[in-house]
Amino acid sequence: MKNKFLFTLLLLIGTFCIFESIAVFFIPRSTDHEYPLHETMIWEQPKGTRVEHGVRVTINQYGLRGKAPKIPKPQKQKRIMSVGDSSIFGFLVEEEDVFTSIATKNLLNWEDINAGCPGYSSEQSLIWVRQFSKLFEIDLLVIANLWSDSTSMGFSDREMLQGKNAQSSKNILLFERSNLFRVLYSVFSSIPRKLEWSKRNIDGRNRVSPKEYRENLVQMTQIMKRQGGKVIFLALASQEEIEEKITDKKGEKYRMIMRQIAIQEEFPIIEAKDVWLNQKNLFADFIHPNKEGHRQLGEKLQSFLIE
Repeated sequence: MKNKFLFTLLLLIGTFCIFESIAVFFIPRSTDHEYPLHETMIWEQPKGTRVEHGVRVTINQYGLRGKAPKIPKPQKQKRIMSVGDSSIFGFLVEEEDVFTSIATKNLLNWEDINAGCPGYSSEQSLIWVRQFSKLFEIDLLVIANLWSDSTSMGFSDREMLQGKNAQSSKNILLFERSNLFRVLYSVFSSIPRKLEWSKRNIDGRNRVSPKEYRENLVQMTQIMKRQGGKVIFLALASQEEIEEKITDKKGEKYRMIMRQIAIQEEFPIIEAKDVWLNQKNLFADFIHPNKEGHRQLGEKLQSFLIE
């Protein structure tokens, strides 16, 4: 019986090793599912240059999209940094066409820093504001967190980041090193995002609760105030809201909080609904603005920089 058990165990290990060796040839090389997991940020983007969905993406040594900022900041230069998820990162949009790049275009004294990252909520953005706002000497912070915060995915960002789910994170990190796991994950996670979005439940548990969202936005604002900087809020809108005039109730709940904080802290807010009013063909998909959508947001933001 003992020999039979050992034989079965060795057979299973051998079979796994064979599949691991084969799986290396099928690991996806250019998908938005390949971001490695991270022990303190939940996940991060791989550094370097790659082509993602036909778009060239460069991630610098700080984990941010684009060229790394010079430290210290050059004299007479002003810096704007944006935080948010894939809509701010510029999913399916070239680096020079992202709204912050458009806003600083032709303004020689302004430099933009894109601190948006696919899937990041205000919990992760707050970490980056703490880490980078002083290091990069940021003059203006654009806070645009919305969709990732207000989405239900079965976990709490705050609990994950505070280590309450530390063992789960370690288990995932262990599995993530397996070639076979990465191949299977890419297959079974390829269900269209629109399906996930259509099932958003206004009463479901979100990655970031409304209370946590308010706390995070206030903290980012206070950090900038202490450092002598300013803030502009950006309230995004979905394709459905713009083209079909259907309000996303979950998103609107969070936008209301953003508006309240903008009034409370006496900082301006850009309403994407107003910028994109009564227009079509401004989205790359159901949620991400395309090149034209970014252009219009960028021109609106530029008007604030000029003022």
